[in-house]
Formats: sequence, structure tokens, C-alpha cells
Amino acid sequence: MWQPTSLFLRSEFIFWREHSIIEDVGDALVITTPENPFWRWGNLIVLKEWPRPEQAERWRALHAERIAPHQPVRNRLLVWEGIPDGRDVLEPYLAGGLTFSTFDVLRLQQLRKPANYRPEIIIRAIADTDEVWRSVISMNVESFGIRYDDPDYQHFAEQRIAHHRAMVRKGMGHWYGAYVNGELAGSLGIFWGDGLCRFQEVAVRPQFRRQGIAATLVYEAAKNALRNFPNFPQVIAADGEGDAIRIYRALGFETDSRSFALREHR
Repeated sequence: MWQPTSLFLRSEFIFWREHSIIEDVGDALVITTPENPFWRWGNLIVLKEWPRPEQAERWRALHAERIAPHQPVRNRLLVWEGIPDGRDVLEPYLAGGLTFSTFDVLRLQQLRKPANYRPEIIIRAIADTDEVWRSVISMNVESFGIRYDDPDYQHFAEQRIAHHRAMVRKGMGHWYGAYVNGELAGSLGIFWGDGLCRFQEVAVRPQFRRQGIAATLVYEAAKNALRNFPNFPQVIAADGEGDAIRIYRALGFETDSRSFALREHR
């Protein structure tokens, strides 16, 4: 099967191979995740090269045939490596209701202890109990549900976190919690495969933000990953304009590449 070269797509395969159906249709991969039809990045088309104008109708029809019938939400998503030559290349897609988006893919170069490191915060792998994992789901919804303004986000989070829990149980990753006075204030996952480590779902409860918790949590998780997988690049994806990317850069993550997508989300 075709293998991408970008760190982002390579690290996505850690999760797709575990929970998704991957169908190679020659010039693209169709990814579907029946167990979580709300997972937009688990139900999409991965192009093997940048989108050609003349292929816009092909990708629309392929999505309608292979993905849309199995999704309770309206969502089209195309991703690829590299970048088109210009807006004229994307025009047929934009006219068809898709929006072009991009985000930064960062790789850890030299881990640095953050200036706002909080030594009193307890960072540890969370206990594998239903109660604790429900707290992880709650934190995820508090952190990201409002941002995405998506009434189906709760369903996505429940099923996605269940997948993460299953991977942790199989020894494919760790889920860390940041505890302040015994309360779970933040959490994240880090998973490994194909010679990579990939961060997932870095979340801090709203009342604990801007207190150095995210920086301390990511730092400790990255330090542990370096100890266990010293030769594995550590990868994290972030909005290039968001607050989180500044935290990651301060810790020693640098932009490795950018990821590109065309999406429709209603």
C-alpha cells in the first residue's frame, strides 16, 4: 500500500491502521471509521498528489459513494502532501463548496524546559478506570467542543477517547494527566508507531489555563518519550495562528512542514 512521506500523514496512519478501513483506489486512499462516523479525520479521502482541477467531480462522487452514506454528519475532507501551484488549481473545489485550510506540523528538535514550568504539578499516566476516562472526555469537550461549535462533538469525543484508551491498553501509547491539588487539570496522549511519536488531544480545563499547565504537561510527556524512544521524531500538529503553537515552539518544537486540506463542514 502507498505510504506518504509527510510526518503528519505518516503519524495519522498510527490511528487509521488501528481503527479504520483503508481502501486504495489507485490515485487516493479512502479512509472510513465505522466505529466513529463523527471522526472527520477518520472519514476522508487522502490524495496521493495535490488535487487537480479536472478531478474535482471525481472526488465529490467518490465521497458521495464511499463515505457520505455512512456518516450522520455532513462532512467532506480531502488531504494531500505538497501544495497546489495556485488558487486557480483549487477554484473548482472552492466553487463546489469546499474551503482550503492549512496547519503547521511540528517536530521536536531540542527539548527545552519551559520558563513557566510548574514543579508542584503532578504529571502521571492516568489510572485505567471508567471514572478517570470519563474525566478525560469531559475535559476534551470543555476544551474543544465550543471551539468547533459542533452539536455532535460529544459523540465524537466519546468514541475517539474510547479508541485512545484501547490503544493505551495495547501498549501503543500513554495518556498523561496533570493534577493540581488532586484534581485532573489537563491531559494529553502520545502514541508511537512507524518510528514516530505523535501527540494527541492536548487539553487543559478552562479554569486552569494560562498557568503553565500545558507547557509542563507537554514537557514531561516529551521527556518520557525521549527516554523510551530516543530516535523517534516527536510530532504535533497545531493551528499556526493559535495560542498552543507558541507553547510548543517554546519547548523546542519547530515547523517541519504544513498540511493542506479541502473541507466542507456543516
